[in-house]
Amino acid sequence: MVELYEEVRSKVRSNPSDVRRLAREVANELRNQGALVDLNEARQVLAAESEVPYKFYDESGHEVDPQAKECEVCGSRKASLDAPFSCASCGKGIDPRQPQCDCGGTQAIPTELLSAKFECERCGLPILDPESTPQCSNCGHGRAIRRADVR
Repeated sequence: MVELYEEVRSKVRSNPSDVRRLAREVANELRNQGALVDLNEARQVLAAESEVPYKFYDESGHEVDPQAKECEVCGSRKASLDAPFSCASCGKGIDPRQPQCDCGGTQAIPTELLSAKFECERCGLPILDPESTPQCSNCGHGRAIRRADVR
């Protein structure tokens, strides 16, 4: 067995195109058998297999109630796995009606603000563009500073 391994090893070194071809064939075979999936396929399968495939309503951001036909606030029937609102402290997706996140944070912000490069100088609320937002929507302060943790 050792001699066979030595022979294969020397062939692999001598012809790298064969190795690439073999790797492609193995990957194709795994995909055809369903053993290899990409991240999007895995998310779709997970969503389809869960009892409530969607977690948050798109318009209001409220958590989906499996017993209700539609959102009791906005009447929407469209929902997704991504939360429109997140905790300002930890970034976890939350229902804006919750008084407090699991981490103790009490402020729900639009998820898009998590990547904001600026924040209010007074209260720390993230601000996407200080040019188009002259005042903080939370405290009314007129000055934004660059966030240290976002580049």
